Amino acid sequence: MKKMKLIHYIILAAVVVLTSCGDFNENLDGFDKDTYKPTDVKKLEVELTDADYEKIASLMKDDDLKAKKFFISGSYAAQCISVWLKQKYPTADNGSSVTVTYRMLTQFAMRTTGTGKQSEKSEPKNVTNPFEKIAGEWKYNPSVVLTLPNEKGNVTSKSFYNRIIIWVNIKYDEPNGFGQFNPGGYLNGFADTEYFSGCSYYNNRVEWVAADAKSNTPSVYGGMTDEEVVATMQRNLVTTFAVSLSEGFGNAEPVEGMNVTYTVNFVAHMEGNKLVPYTIQYLVTGKGEFTYVEGSLKPVR
Repeated sequence: MKKMKLIHYIILAAVVVLTSCGDFNENLDGFDKDTYKPTDVKKLEVELTDADYEKIASLMKDDDLKAKKFFISGSYAAQCISVWLKQKYPTADNGSSVTVTYRMLTQFAMRTTGTGKQSEKSEPKNVTNPFEKIAGEWKYNPSVVLTLPNEKGNVTSKSFYNRIIIWVNIKYDEPNGFGQFNPGGYLNGFADTEYFSGCSYYNNRVEWVAADAKSNTPSVYGGMTDEEVVATMQRNLVTTFAVSLSEGFGNAEPVEGMNVTYTVNFVAHMEGNKLVPYTIQYLVTGKGEFTYVEGSLKPVR
């Protein structure tokens, strides 16, 4: 009899434990009660602290990093931060992303007083990059946000727009060979602005004033309404920005399981002398290949 009672108690205890486990799983944060699959998808922005650098240095066994608290290269930073993220967010599910700001040794040009010559100097500067968890591993996402300031002389903007002007000039305005200027073509008289898509490396912005385009290139725009002129240049800009990205960022490559994007922020000069900030985005679909993300060309409100 005592033996039978003992068996009954053991069975009852097993039922209680199994029932408790079921309740625990249903209420556990990070689990879906229907599928029991982790749903801990993190979307965070963090800036590394001194304590974080020390933790990373411990994980990587890097005494130099522990002392200096900055990374010596982008590739090493990506390697270290990936290891750190795995340790810091062990329950993070695939699809999680963390944008990390960290200090990295960066070279820049400086002008020597008195001589006017430039020399290279290196010092740690803040860098911000996104990391994503894919197939159980944290990976650096090489997506880029490129901002083209509307400032005369700005090197970044001038280089970007100049690549477009050269491309438009060769493709459309020089059918008879390089240097054969085509009056009435897309380039203006100073050859610093093109009205195929409106890019200007003189003003470092996009010129979308219909009257100016009609005056410069009447053979194309003369019979259009102002709205049609601007719409045409906007469609053309999808092409010209892809060209400039391809020439300026030819080493960009897709990453398996990840959408690598290039977002370009720029300023458009519109009717009524309005300066309107715009954005456009491309997906990297091959080495140096950029495909427009439909609907991404729009003003920034």
